[in-house]
Amino acid sequence: MFLLTYLLTAFLIPATQESHGHLAVRFQGGSITWEEFYLELARRHRGKPLGRDALQFLIDRELVEREAKARKLAIPKKVVDSRIQAVKKQLKANGKELFGYLRKRGLTIQSFRKYIELSLLNESLVRQDLHFGKNDSISPAQIIVWRREKSRKHKVVTAPAKLPPGISAQIGSKEFTLTDLGRVMARNLAKKDRDSILQQMVAARILQLEANKRQIKMTPKDLDQELERRKAEAASNPQYKKAKIGFLDILKAQGRTMDDLKKGSAFQAQLLAVHLGQRLFPMEFLEKEWESHRELWMERLGPSRRLMKIDILGPPKRPMEKARALAEKIRKAAKTPSSFRMLARQYSEDPRGKKLAGDFGFVHRKEEGFPPEILAKSFELPTGQVSEVIETPGQVSLLMVTSLKKAPPKTRMLKEIRAWLFRAWLRKKIKEANVEFLPFS
Repeated sequence: MFLLTYLLTAFLIPATQESHGHLAVRFQGGSITWEEFYLELARRHRGKPLGRDALQFLIDRELVEREAKARKLAIPKKVVDSRIQAVKKQLKANGKELFGYLRKRGLTIQSFRKYIELSLLNESLVRQDLHFGKNDSISPAQIIVWRREKSRKHKVVTAPAKLPPGISAQIGSKEFTLTDLGRVMARNLAKKDRDSILQQMVAARILQLEANKRQIKMTPKDLDQELERRKAEAASNPQYKKAKIGFLDILKAQGRTMDDLKKGSAFQAQLLAVHLGQRLFPMEFLEKEWESHRELWMERLGPSRRLMKIDILGPPKRPMEKARALAEKIRKAAKTPSSFRMLARQYSEDPRGKKLAGDFGFVHRKEEGFPPEILAKSFELPTGQVSEVIETPGQVSLLMVTSLKKAPPKTRMLKEIRAWLFRAWLRKKIKEANVEFLPFS
């Protein structure tokens, strides 16, 4: 069941693909189509597991279709129906229902039947070429051998350096675009990750609109200069130096090309943000801002502390007294930063804190996203010491500060102020744009 393994990870291709004008997002002043999203997704993730798996699916599908056509091999309808019933049972055992599962991904039963047919064709082809009987099982290793042999036969090329810009793979004379790849990838992308990329694309579009208003234009020379700056930055990194790794090596390891990077919305948006920030908040303005509100900016961007935190939920999950008792038990076990991290992974009920093993990095006295009482306590706490149990609405927390950082020098502080003001300005612009995210289909 070679291709069938992709079913549970949603690598299904609709029989009728989306039109180029099908919108993913619309906002005041512009929109983003799903086609544009697919291209951006592929540029970002073609060399990561999501991209590698999707690319393999595209190749496998093409190889199966070519081989089946050459041998005039077809699967009877009743065999396809039987396999669909088996898949329904598979999904049911995993708490899923077939039609609902397909509907969430904007897929039709017709495309699903095509998918099952391809899976069965692949099984038949492998059996033929390995001289297996009808009921003989096929191992993953045997499938890989078959795939490699057919890839050589049909001249499959996937190395980005050997492909034209905008192409994800070649099979003989046939080319698969990055958009083709992104379309497959999108079917297996979690909604939160899909929305995150779309939000970044919206921000990039809004930046471009604002730059156009101010007649700020990015030239190819600007992009090349930024690439050279990044190359120099990588070259000066002690870790990369020691490992003899350059900027191009980093891109290659990510399965990306220079073209992917330059044409990606994130790269261009970062560069636009620099130019817009300088135009909106020139140095004379920043000097006045610093002199007028020095104390505020010192609290926002001055001295910082590396904060570790464990959060335990109270009502409705458990009574507050039980939350305090559990936190107290954890506090007694947390003797060192390493034990605090281990306990955070085990007990913290804040998803972000659990993922970070309790380490939130350096925070300031007025850090966005943290309760004021947590920040106040963290700036009173001696390094290496676990706090008493701190109660905030709906939960209790334990803190540990592991290191301190002084305020940056004035020149750096002014740049930090500009970045802070620019982020606030961009958030306001995005809010004013009335962004509407449309259903994935």
